[in-house]
Amino acid sequence: MHPWTFDQFLTASVNAGASDIHIKAHAQPILRVHGILKEVKLEPMSDEMMQGLVGHILEYSRCRGAVDELKELDTFYHVDDCGRFRVHLLRENGGFAMVLRPIPGEIPGWQQLGLPESARKLAQLNGGLVLVAGGTGSGKSTTLAAMVNEMNLQTRKHIVTIENPIEFIHEDHLSWVTQREVGRDTESFATALRGVLRQDPDVILLSEMNDPDTVDAALNAVENGHFVLSAVPKCGAAQAIKHLVDIFHPQVRKGVRQRLAEVLRGIVSQRLVCRLNEAGRVLVAEVMVMSPASRELVAEPSRASELKNYMERGRQEYGTQSFDQHLMDLYKRGIISLETVRMVAGRNPADQEREKRS
Repeated sequence: MHPWTFDQFLTASVNAGASDIHIKAHAQPILRVHGILKEVKLEPMSDEMMQGLVGHILEYSRCRGAVDELKELDTFYHVDDCGRFRVHLLRENGGFAMVLRPIPGEIPGWQQLGLPESARKLAQLNGGLVLVAGGTGSGKSTTLAAMVNEMNLQTRKHIVTIENPIEFIHEDHLSWVTQREVGRDTESFATALRGVLRQDPDVILLSEMNDPDTVDAALNAVENGHFVLSAVPKCGAAQAIKHLVDIFHPQVRKGVRQRLAEVLRGIVSQRLVCRLNEAGRVLVAEVMVMSPASRELVAEPSRASELKNYMERGRQEYGTQSFDQHLMDLYKRGIISLETVRMVAGRNPADQEREKRS
């Protein structure tokens, strides 16, 4: 596929509502539209065509390394009059494959996202740790970008983002935004975090925390008075906390959990469900805002099951809410069906993630 034709294909895919674009050799391209995979009636790519396309993307994104040496890589691509794409390149059955995700040209506002006001208030804090949790494709990066944009428009701060790759581009408004990309601007999340404290930051955003060094460095930054935002690839507050703790060796997990209980300020968990009367999906959010009571629940793993009741009881006082409460709100407003409520409500997020993979 010629690069010019490739750009046309990406533009047509975005216009068709694709949230993800899958391409590999010897198969028709696949688009995910409103959560459903759909084949595109195009001739399959040959191995040579895929190798040329991968080389074109590597050259565009100025990634180091030869095509033949590539195993997997996260990078980006841009199409004029269409926008940026997050790109994951990988080896598949000896050949190449790729998955591209369109990134909106404009950062959505809070009303567009459908998040409650309590989530917006978490972006107005001056310290602590705020997590955005959810499965793949649930919109975590978009929510984090909206939080950064909120600060950028309303406050004078130095915001440093460490991402892999950079998705949304933030122009300086009231704040000064420094965006660093792992692999291009820094070796790793942990390396960037060790240096960031010498860069006079007020806010640090991490697009992921998936290893002990990164989590430990992030907790150190919070304990030194900085405000840290990060994404966690789990759905639900209890699962997000468990994920961060389980990254560490069992001998130190108790101490890590205690540190989290002390610095955590809130968790916004999200998933997408089908709308009732129109194409597309709508965001369902669980929000946990920390209080003395919730710190006790976070610190003690045997009490993790109590977090849902805490969020449901604290809706008026703290602005917390469970997934089930938000589902019922959306149903009463005629946005989702009763069938969707019954299908999603009251189910363990971890069980749902396992079902998706099976």
